[in-house]
Amino acid sequence: MKILSSKSRNFGSEMSMGVLSALSMVLAGVSFSALIFTGPLLPYLPVGLSLILVGWGVATLYSTFRTKVPTQLMGPQDKPIVILASMVISSSLGLYTFQEHALFSTIMTIVVATNLIFGLAMIVVSRYRLSRMAEYIPYPVVGGFLAGTGYYFLDAAIYVLTGMKLSIVTIPNLLSWPTVFLWGPSLVMGLIMFVLIRRLKKSWVMQACVAVLWLGFFLVSFYMGFDMETLREAGFFFQPISNTSFSFWIQSYHFDSIHWLFIRDHLGDIIALLLLSFLGALLNLTGLELGLRQTVDTDHELRVVGEVNLLMTFFGGLLSYTQIGPTLLYSRAGASTRVLGIITAIGCFLCGLFGTGVIAFIPKMVLGALILVFAMEFLYTWIFAIRRHITKIEYGVILMILAAIVVVGFLEGILLGLCVSIVMFVVNYSRINVVRSVLSGVETRSNVVRDVDQKRYLESLGASVNILMLHGYVFFGSATHLMGTIKACFSGKGRQKVKYIILDFRLVHGMDSSSIFVFGKLSHFIHKHNVHLVLTGLSDTIRHALYVHDFFVDERCHYFKNFDLGMEWVETQILFGRKTEKNDRPTAKGYLMEVLHDSEKADALLGYLTPGTFQRGDAIIQEGDQGDQVFFLVQGKVSVYMQGSGDRPIRLRSFSAGTLVGEMSHYLSYERSASVIADTDCKGYVISHDALMRLFQERPKVAAAFHELCARLMAERIYHMNKQLKSLF
Repeated sequence: MKILSSKSRNFGSEMSMGVLSALSMVLAGVSFSALIFTGPLLPYLPVGLSLILVGWGVATLYSTFRTKVPTQLMGPQDKPIVILASMVISSSLGLYTFQEHALFSTIMTIVVATNLIFGLAMIVVSRYRLSRMAEYIPYPVVGGFLAGTGYYFLDAAIYVLTGMKLSIVTIPNLLSWPTVFLWGPSLVMGLIMFVLIRRLKKSWVMQACVAVLWLGFFLVSFYMGFDMETLREAGFFFQPISNTSFSFWIQSYHFDSIHWLFIRDHLGDIIALLLLSFLGALLNLTGLELGLRQTVDTDHELRVVGEVNLLMTFFGGLLSYTQIGPTLLYSRAGASTRVLGIITAIGCFLCGLFGTGVIAFIPKMVLGALILVFAMEFLYTWIFAIRRHITKIEYGVILMILAAIVVVGFLEGILLGLCVSIVMFVVNYSRINVVRSVLSGVETRSNVVRDVDQKRYLESLGASVNILMLHGYVFFGSATHLMGTIKACFSGKGRQKVKYIILDFRLVHGMDSSSIFVFGKLSHFIHKHNVHLVLTGLSDTIRHALYVHDFFVDERCHYFKNFDLGMEWVETQILFGRKTEKNDRPTAKGYLMEVLHDSEKADALLGYLTPGTFQRGDAIIQEGDQGDQVFFLVQGKVSVYMQGSGDRPIRLRSFSAGTLVGEMSHYLSYERSASVIADTDCKGYVISHDALMRLFQERPKVAAAFHELCARLMAERIYHMNKQLKSLF
C-alpha cells in the first residue's frame, strides 16, 4: 500500500493539513468528553478525554490503512454522543442511587456494548451486501442530510467561539456587541478562506490562511498590550485541561458495580443510538460518494467501520464511522493520500496519552474560522449550488429537512424527509400510466389463423374488443387511473359497443392489496354494462390475491394463462354469434374460390392434391423433418408447437379450416422449425413437391395462382404482425 500517491507531490501540504485535522479532532474530543463526563462524572473528565482521543486515533489510523478512500477520516459523531449524554444527565435526576464509580462503570459498559453490537452489525451488513439499501435513499434526503451537517458545523463554530448554542433563544445574546466581537471576526476570516479555497484550488491555501490568521492574531493582541491570561479570561483562548493516564479507566472500571437496572431502563435510548448510527453511517458514505464524485465500495467501507468499532471495545472509545465534513473539505483543499489520516491519528494519540496542553495556545477565533469554512462548504453546496441541478420540489424537500433539523433535531429531520420523499414517490408513480397501450380487436388478433370469411367478420366487430396492455406496479393510485381508462372506453358516441375488455398483466410485476378494492369496483362496472372482462398473464401472487377476494366468482370475469389464449377465447365467442346458413359449411373448392376467384383454376388445383385425414393429437408435421409437403386444411383445427428449453412445448400459432400449413419450409427447403399437431379431427389435402413440379409443367397458370396464394397468405401474416407491433409502440 502506497502512503503517497503519484498525484500528491506536496508532502508538506499533506502534513500541515494533518496537523490542522488533528487539532480540530482534539477540540471536538474536548467537547464530546465535556458532554458525557459531566455532573456526577465530572471527576472522570480527564480519563474520558484520554479515552476519546486515543480511541479516535485508533479509529483514524486503522481506517486509513484499510479504506479504499485515502483521505477518509473516521471517528466519533456528535449525534450518538448526545443520546449518551442524555443518559448521564438522567442519572442525576434522583431516579437512581449509585456512586460515581458505579455510574462510570455503567456508562462504559454501554459504550463497549454499543461498539460491539454496532461493529458486528456493520460486518454482517457488509458480508451480505445489505449496504445497497443506501442506494434507495432519495437524493433530496441525502442533500438535506448534508445541508444539516453544514448547520451542525455552524452551530459547533458558534459554540466554540461564544459558549452558546445556536437557537432562537440565544440569537439576541449572539447579536449583542460583546458577543459579536467574539464570532464576527471568525465569520469574516472564514468567508475569506472559503472564497480563496474555492477560487485558487491549491492544496496550500487552507494552511497558509490558518498560519496567517494565527500569527496575525498574536501580533495584533500583543501590539494592543493583551497577554495570554487576559485573552483567556476574555474567552479568546481555551482553558487548559489536565490529563491522566490512559490505563486509569481500566483501574476505575468495576464490573460488579454495574447498574443493570439503569441499562434496562435505557434500552430504548441504546436502540435509538444504534439505529441513528446505522443511518448516519449509510448517509455519510452516500454523501461521501456524492461529494467526491467517485464510486465508493460501500460494502468494503462498512466492513472497515465494523472492524474499527470492534477495536473500540478494547480501547473504550466512542462509536465511530466516517466523518464526512473533514474528509470532503480536506479532499477539496488538495489532500489525496493517506498522510492526512496518519498525521491526524498521531496527533490524537499524542494528545490522548501525553496531554492536551497545546489546546490552551489555539485562538478560538482561528479554530472557529476553520470550522466555519466546513459549514460554508456544506451550506453553499447543498443550498445554493444544488439549485441548478434538481427540481423545485426536490429543492423544497432539502430546505424542509434542513429546517426540521434546525428546529426539531437531526433524526426527526431525516425521518421527515424520508416520509415526504415516499409520499412524492407515490404521487409521481401514480401519474405514470399503468396502461402501456390501448388496442382493439381490429389491429390485434390471436395466433389462430382463420379463413377469409372469419377474418372479415372478426374485423367488422373488432371495435367491440378493447385490449389494455399493462406494465409496472399496480397500486391504489395506478389502479384508479386504470379504472378511468376503462370507463373512457364506454364514453364515445356513435362507436361500436364494447363487449369484451382484455387486461394483459404480462409486464406487471406486482400489485398491492389496496388495488384489490378498485378491481372489486371494476367487477361491478363490467357486470352493469354486460361486458366480459378477460385477465391474462397474471402472476401466481396476483391471481391468488384476486381468487381470495372472489374476483372470479362473477361469470363475466375470466382468466387465461397468456394473452394469446385469452384473445382466442374472445374471437371464438364472437364467431359463435355469426349467422350462417344451413349447409353453409365451406368445401375445399369453396375455400380455394375465396382466394383464387376462378372456378376452373380451383378444380384444376384440386386434381393435384391428395386427400388426408388426421385424428386429434396426430402430428401432421414433425419438427426437424424435411419440408417437402404443404397441407391445405379443410376441416378441424391444428396448432403449431416448438420445443422450448423445458419439457413442455410452446404453442406458437393455431390454424383453422381454409388455411395452408407448412408452406414456408417447403419454399426454403429447410427442416421443419416446428411441429403441427391436430387439435381436433381434421380433414384436408396434401400437395407434395413432386405434385407441384408436375403442376408447374402441365398447368403453369394454375401453378402461378397457387404460388400467388401462398405469397398472399405469408404477406398477410407479416402485415398483421407488423400492424400489431406498431400498435404496441
